[in-house]
Amino acid sequence: MIKSAIHQRKIDFYFLFIIFVGGIYSYATLPKQEAPDINPPVTRITAVYPGASQTDMDKFVTSQIEGRLQNMEAYDYAFSYTYNSVTSVICFMKYGYESEEIWNILRREMDDLQEELPDEVLALDVNTNLSDTAGMIITLTGENYDYDTLNFYGKSIIDELKSVSGVTKFEIIGEVDQEVKITVDSKEMNRLGLSYGELNQLIKAQNLEIPSGTIESAGEDVTLIIKGSFDSLEAIENLVLDVSVDNYSVLKLKDIAEVELVEESASRVFLRNGEKAILLVGYFEKNNNVLAVGDDVRTQINLVKEKLPVGLNFEEVVFQPTEVDHAINGFIQNPWRP
Repeated sequence: MIKSAIHQRKIDFYFLFIIFVGGIYSYATLPKQEAPDINPPVTRITAVYPGASQTDMDKFVTSQIEGRLQNMEAYDYAFSYTYNSVTSVICFMKYGYESEEIWNILRREMDDLQEELPDEVLALDVNTNLSDTAGMIITLTGENYDYDTLNFYGKSIIDELKSVSGVTKFEIIGEVDQEVKITVDSKEMNRLGLSYGELNQLIKAQNLEIPSGTIESAGEDVTLIIKGSFDSLEAIENLVLDVSVDNYSVLKLKDIAEVELVEESASRVFLRNGEKAILLVGYFEKNNNVLAVGDDVRTQINLVKEKLPVGLNFEEVVFQPTEVDHAINGFIQNPWRP
């Protein structure tokens, strides 16, 4: 057999060459990622109750969520973090249950619970993808930019980067919404004998859409709706609070309060080097070669940077393809030692 292999060494070299080329091809196409994909039975439930104190959040929201979770068969244990206006519950389920079935049951439970919570509580956020590993994290900062402007440019950048093949999704962390702030003159309130509860009800009553009947036209009934929702700050400022029976003068909200649009107080904010910042977080396809995807993303990032306005800083905090490339090169260059 050995003699035959020596006499047919051309064939041997041919097969060795095929194996060598196949090995290089396999290495080039082998999926390369920094972290393995795992699916632990853990979820995060976030609730926002604007203006609520930490005590009220714990009493009316956190305890209600925990009570619902404890009624689930797959429930194991949970940690809760309650602050003013917001609470976050990290829930761990028992192993051995089908993940999708658990999460479907959990979402139904939270939907049912939403009806029992105070009306001001925003829709409960159930995040079951806590194991997703970010492939890239980018900070967007600017000394003379507010969060609203940063969000605008952040969404524009995401629209360009998420079109790259191999990128599954992008999200903005640190996005700050705006809310209407009404600062009332307490002396005027006392003079008019108007309570904060009454003022709150007056504003709510003007911010509703009220069905007002139907109009019959050509044999069809057309529903008539009176729109009372505010569409501008001026509309809120001109809200009528009272009309004098003596001289019919009108008291408007702007006569006793200042109305302005401000950044939402319940939002969490990010700063980088003392400047306002938002995070753009991107995720790559699972079981994919992040090095190949990274090359395409890098090309697109360079194009994006050229379009950014002066003073807007674009900085990569995490870029997994670069880290994986360094790890592979370090592995190849380090000699094996027994």
